[in-house]
Amino acid sequence: MPKNILKDGHNWLIEVTKWTPDGKPVYNPDGTLQKIKILMRDGTLLNGQPQPLCFDENSEHSRVFKGMMQISIEQGYDENVVKKKKAECPKFQCCQHILLNEPDFANVETILEACWGYAKQFYRLKPESSKEDQLLKNAIAALDAVPLESMCSLNGPQAAWAARKYQGHRVLPPTIMKELNAAGMA
Repeated sequence: MPKNILKDGHNWLIEVTKWTPDGKPVYNPDGTLQKIKILMRDGTLLNGQPQPLCFDENSEHSRVFKGMMQISIEQGYDENVVKKKKAECPKFQCCQHILLNEPDFANVETILEACWGYAKQFYRLKPESSKEDQLLKNAIAALDAVPLESMCSLNGPQAAWAARKYQGHRVLPPTIMKELNAAGMA
């Protein structure tokens, strides 16, 4: 990922699988998946607002990737600090590290980890016991106490839609269910 805005006539594109309009991958004659290069889609901030990764069409740099420095500045990082950072480095003191620690890119606990954490917290509230049958009852009660809403997951078509829309992102935004409703996928 480039740090700065690219020179005229150049753009930073990502390679993705080509899809038919009905959602099927396109294959080359040799059986490999056909690839195309596209602009990255906008990211989403924690508050649900979009984070454009490319300049808009009315800009001097129409539809050109902004670069990590500009995106970091838009995220609220000090311009003077960001300008001094390298694009990439082995010690993670760089622009790439700043962006990879943003919530859209950072490690986020899985549904299983979240449910396990909730159950563990509930389990610890139970009285201690050395009896195996009581420990088993407490464990089952703790697992039963995990709210079903916390286990919200997507069905196959919803997951495929989200994967295409947020390709390249490690997590889905908190607004995903609203977006699915708006797209008629609920």
